[in-house]
Order: sequence, then structure tokens, then C-alpha cells
Amino acid sequence: MRMGLWSFLKQLWPKPSRRFVAWQVELTTRCPLRCRMCIRQGLDDWQAQDMDFDHFRNLSPYFRHVSNVVLEGWGEPLIYPHLLDAVRLVKSQGARAGFVTSGYGLTRDYGANLLRSGLDFIGFSLAGASASTHEAIRTGSRHDQLLQAIQ
Repeated sequence: MRMGLWSFLKQLWPKPSRRFVAWQVELTTRCPLRCRMCIRQGLDDWQAQDMDFDHFRNLSPYFRHVSNVVLEGWGEPLIYPHLLDAVRLVKSQGARAGFVTSGYGLTRDYGANLLRSGLDFIGFSLAGASASTHEAIRTGSRHDQLLQAIQ
């Protein structure tokens, strides 16, 4: 089979991989839960706030150098008011977008909107197999609601 010059040259210089495997971007430090192991519980001067979406937008040109943008930190990503826009912006730069969540605030409609926005991965944080263990560690969370949200 005959190969064209351009195909031959592309084999010699393959497309470079992205420079970074993952970046973690904290969209919010707000969280309605009071988990026993959370760093926020031991700090008197914790500032619960959201990242200004314009600041996040300023990061977007750099996402093309990143394979995965993880949209989480010490806050609950699902309560960030611009989460769907953030996912779409990451995806527009060719990176994968996702996060780990307590599941707080997740509904069937919100989940469907997250999928439509292009979300690539989501992890759910369970603090135990039983409701009593989970709820003792993640104060303010309901084990049954989390399991229902995951389904």
C-alpha cells in the first residue's frame, strides 16, 4: 500500500501528548456537610467562597496542555453555581473533566445536565457501607439519599 508524504511525515513526528496529566482546580470552598476528617473543621478562619467564573475562564487557554481537569478541592463541586459552564469550558479545550463529590445536591435532572455538558468522570465519596457509619463521619449527609443519587 502506498503512503502519501503527509502520512509518512506524521508518523515521523507524532502529535505530542499533553504536557500535564492532571490539574486540580478548586471551584468552591463551600460545603454544607461537616465531615469529621475535613480540614475545614479545625480552622477558625476558613473562608467559604466560590471562584469567580472569570478567573476560571482565564485558566482555560492552558487546559489544552492538560489531559484531565479535576474540578474539586475542599468544597462541594455540585454547589458551585457555574459547574456546568466550567465542564463545558474544560471540554472546549480538549481536556477531560470530572470531580469527586459527596453527592449533596445531586438530582436526576442535575446528573443529566452534567452528562450533557460533557462530564467524563465522577466519583462518589462514601464514608462507610452502612448508613450509621457514613452519617456519623459525614455529618449532614444522608446515606440513602447518596445511594439514590448515584443510581
